[in-house]
Amino acid sequence: MTRAYPVLLAILLTPGLGMSADTYIVKRGDTLSHISLKKIGSPIMGPKGSLNKILELNPDIKDPNVILVEQQLRLPGSPQDPPVPPLPVEPPPPAESTVGAEGISAESPPPAPLEASNTETSPDSSKSHFVLGVAALLADTQVDIESDDGTLKAAPTSKLDAGAEISLGYEFASKSSIDVHVALLSTDFRESAGGRLGKYEKSLKEFGISYTHVVDRLRLSLGLRTEQLIFAYKEPTGTFAFQASFVDTFFGRGSFDLYSGEAVRWFAGAELAYHAKTEGSKVDVDPASGLTGFTGLAYSLSEANSLEGVYNLERRNQETSVAKQKVTESWLKLGIKHRF
Repeated sequence: MTRAYPVLLAILLTPGLGMSADTYIVKRGDTLSHISLKKIGSPIMGPKGSLNKILELNPDIKDPNVILVEQQLRLPGSPQDPPVPPLPVEPPPPAESTVGAEGISAESPPPAPLEASNTETSPDSSKSHFVLGVAALLADTQVDIESDDGTLKAAPTSKLDAGAEISLGYEFASKSSIDVHVALLSTDFRESAGGRLGKYEKSLKEFGISYTHVVDRLRLSLGLRTEQLIFAYKEPTGTFAFQASFVDTFFGRGSFDLYSGEAVRWFAGAELAYHAKTEGSKVDVDPASGLTGFTGLAYSLSEANSLEGVYNLERRNQETSVAKQKVTESWLKLGIKHRF
């Protein structure tokens, strides 16, 4: 015991030793450079830098880039204090022993240390999921008809049509998706052209599939749909009537996000469509093209649910064996989507 007194007396009388040194408990996200700047000050690097002072006081740190959460560091009492010799490192207390059912003593292993890194766990961005959508449709259609002999030129319009759409999609981790949709839209043409165009009511059906790929703020789609479209034909009496025929339509669509925030996305784009030749019950329809412009808003309610509203304006030219017609169709789609 008498041999330890000179050592303790030297430690207590030496400037910068004993209680003049501070301690710091490492927290998650800390680095030695951050602690040096915050607790001691600049300069950090160099022989007289604050980082080197911490390393001198803590010789148990072998790699300055690796420190442990809840590790206790010794710091100089102030930036002007001289370097303080390190205190002897005390060995960790022995692990508690537990006695098993058979009376054999076994040491419980110590817990693995936690590194004080800045890495945080982030959600898995490679997840793929299904998307179910339900939407309501409101549409208005105008048809300009001109017969082959020029005897009829009329513009019958329908009342505000209503319909619904159900879609099922699968979104891949590569920012691409496949969507299948089924839609039903009622039409009711009531105007006539001098008694030569009769009333027409019909529920139009549509089935489609599309592939979409997202590149930054640009969305590109290719697809095929089978849709019922309205065509005019001439009765034997000389009056005109409508028929609804299924038409195979190939389309390409592109949209650009004009604004993209945390919850709101405003987009606009266009669709170019090719309508294949169709054989109807009353009249055959030649191939035609169509152009659609659209704009819309999407609002994210949560990670799983979103609302979307889209306004579309379409113009297409169609020609049959007895008449030419130009169709202008506008519709509004309001829907909600849920991701599984």
